[in-house]
Amino acid sequence: MKIFKIICLILVNHQAVHALDFQKCQKVILANKSLDDFLVIDEKGERKKEEQLNKDIEKLKANKDCLALIRYSELADNGLLKKRNPLASHILKTFVQYHSKWLLPEDLDQQPRCQDTFHRDIYDYESPAYHLTRALFQPSRKASMAVTSYADLRALTKGENPNQSEENSLSLEEVTEHFQFNEEYQFKGQGDLIGFLYQKRYSIKGNTIPQVGLDPQDWKNEFAKGSFNIFSHLGGGLIGNPYFIIANAPKEAFEKGLSQSDGRNNLPRRLAKSIIENLLCQPLLSHNLKTLTHQSTWYHPLTQEQKCVNCHSVVDPLSAGLRNVTFVKSHSRCSKKSPQVLIPRVFKGTGQQEIWQEKNESPFHRSYPIGHLNGKRFVGFNQLGKLISEQTDFYSCQIKKYSALFGLKELEPEKVTALAKQYQSHQNGLLMLEKLLKESAQ
Repeated sequence: MKIFKIICLILVNHQAVHALDFQKCQKVILANKSLDDFLVIDEKGERKKEEQLNKDIEKLKANKDCLALIRYSELADNGLLKKRNPLASHILKTFVQYHSKWLLPEDLDQQPRCQDTFHRDIYDYESPAYHLTRALFQPSRKASMAVTSYADLRALTKGENPNQSEENSLSLEEVTEHFQFNEEYQFKGQGDLIGFLYQKRYSIKGNTIPQVGLDPQDWKNEFAKGSFNIFSHLGGGLIGNPYFIIANAPKEAFEKGLSQSDGRNNLPRRLAKSIIENLLCQPLLSHNLKTLTHQSTWYHPLTQEQKCVNCHSVVDPLSAGLRNVTFVKSHSRCSKKSPQVLIPRVFKGTGQQEIWQEKNESPFHRSYPIGHLNGKRFVGFNQLGKLISEQTDFYSCQIKKYSALFGLKELEPEKVTALAKQYQSHQNGLLMLEKLLKESAQ
């Protein structure tokens, strides 16, 4: 009898851990839908051939297990859904959209003035989110790969390769002709999301040579080599994703034909700020004022006023490590016959390997992309991604974001840090969510 009571107690506790208000869980994960919305019924009210999906739904409803509902969208080792049905696809899409809002907060001041719709044809605006989503749902993929993988990801859908742009109604032939792609171009597929694969790369061969900025001969040499690869991944997973870089580009990048870092006024500070605030959850205004003693790791090129030091001492050393991103427009003029897209282009580093340079050195955007994050030195996106993946803040930021998604009770900082260190150790996104739900249910 005593053993029976213990077993019952264990079962009750297990059920309490995963119950987590199952109706609320459904609402979050299914984006205000319910499991009943995914039951497949024919016109006569009888179950159709998708009998397995209906059985799965009835089992999920009976168990009322939030974690089981999340795990329903688990990905196989190849990045595709294990269960390729509308329910699993919808759950995956919910997280893609949440990750997109998390990584790319809307900024009403950051609106391209010319042919904005073309950016969503050429660059998939949800693509930075694919890195976090795949790391979360694929147990064999380490969480750190969201910021350390080199290849870019694309969404794979049932409705692959439509012939007309959903953004501006242009045909596939028109867009291919406008941008003069070297390879056969494909629109982002519509329909049920079934997983993620590596991005096919495209090159534009019909660009206008920029007439502004330094080293015009270098630009001619660049174009003489052939074309610009618009999916030229810079490493570091989502931080090197072209759309992530463009979404955090300075406003002048959309207004000028060419935008380069000069080491003083013009640095990719928006990009650095986004990485600090959205990936590490470190609001800049919360940083304590520091006593700066080492000029090689931080130099304030604009002002020495104490009120500015608080943010710039964090942002500037990081943005200096992203200095070699140069923004180029695909055409000098904007019209329907020559639509513009912004291309993040990287030059090979030359000159001294220091974070800052003297005025008589080679152009800042051409020097080695040396930067510092939390006092640690890095060179370029690859090393930055690895450095981010070693920060406990990167994992605690995810704990906080997923807690907010599910509306969980706020955990003490010590518990957040403990969960983050566990996540950093096991690198399994689904296991992290399981531990988070258990911790919040206690």
